[in-house]
Amino acid sequence: MFGDLCLKCKGSRNLCNLGYCPLLKKVSDILPKVSLDNNILAGFAPPSVFVGHYGYPKVFVGPMVSQSQNIEEPEKWFGLDMNIIAAKGASLFRPSIVANIRESNRIIEAIQEIALSSKEVTTEVYLERSYHIKEQPVIDFLNHPLGPRLYMKRFSLSGNTHIENKVEYIVSDKDLNAEEAVYLLYLNNFSVSHIVRILSAGLLGKSNNKKLVPTRWTITAVDDMISKRLIKEVKMNNTIDQVEYFYSSYLGNSFHIFLIPDIWSFEMLETWVKGAFYASANVVSEDYEGYEGRKDYASNITGAYYSARLAVLEHLKKIGKQASVLIYREVSPEYSIPLGVWLIRETIRNAMRSKPILFENMKMAVQYAMNNTLMKNWDEKSQILKLLNIQKKLTDF
Repeated sequence: MFGDLCLKCKGSRNLCNLGYCPLLKKVSDILPKVSLDNNILAGFAPPSVFVGHYGYPKVFVGPMVSQSQNIEEPEKWFGLDMNIIAAKGASLFRPSIVANIRESNRIIEAIQEIALSSKEVTTEVYLERSYHIKEQPVIDFLNHPLGPRLYMKRFSLSGNTHIENKVEYIVSDKDLNAEEAVYLLYLNNFSVSHIVRILSAGLLGKSNNKKLVPTRWTITAVDDMISKRLIKEVKMNNTIDQVEYFYSSYLGNSFHIFLIPDIWSFEMLETWVKGAFYASANVVSEDYEGYEGRKDYASNITGAYYSARLAVLEHLKKIGKQASVLIYREVSPEYSIPLGVWLIRETIRNAMRSKPILFENMKMAVQYAMNNTLMKNWDEKSQILKLLNIQKKLTDF
């Protein structure tokens, strides 16, 4: 619609100055709409919470409530049909109040209890009014589709939450900063989605620094915090011996993953093929970090960069090796509803569970992958491939 601007913006930066994203609105218009016959919403918190970012530091905050059970976490959605996933997300009402990020009251305390719970809990929400007109869901490039915001007066938990002892212990530790707490939760096998909602609900960090964090920011922050810890561990390992190639595709997203026998670096390239959601032409975007990491936000690939990096680092930690990593993502027109960065994380996790194809060098590996990509010159934008061609190693002498 606006050429390259749409790919740079992905509905989040208002680069077109319209104040909304026409592409995301078009999808929102065709998703299932919901209505309520009265001002009481009885349902289930999956469990999930949502903290908005508009108006920061005063934000919308509330539980996500479904009138049906078994919404589950996005980690369990992998393999489902696109329309089923979109419908699951669109069915999540967002009853909300406006609160300062450092505010505490009964509603926020109940929201925090939901965030801590590892199982869904029944809720009863009292709204400011009835919603007889069918309300539209919203689309966000980082999150899955979400149901409409409803204005809430109060709500109560009509069922018991299930909070695991390890969560209570970590959250109550006043000496842990947010990053340390996030990584401890991760090491104790709590899902990224669970950690995101705990951090977003203002439950992590030293006691004098706890605050609500917008969900959009928290998703990338958790991927980044965990990754940075894993990078430190992976750098202690020996490098792999051969080029390893992994592949996985899901809902129009194809991922070509190359592990290269070299010290840690990471690069992600991404093409939204002409006709794909944001793309009016084939454009390759790229973000890169060397051994010392990056100090600025990956503004070209955005949140997908951090989700992809986490997924491949998990694999390197598991095998006890170090590598330079190149990922090429190609998005086809089949991907007609943005579903959030969980899809990137879970598709790459799926790829890393497969047996890699081994190659003698990157030239052979890239050529093999390119036989299965619609874009044929994506490799020309790669910083890692350029460095491989110009840098000499001690073993070359």
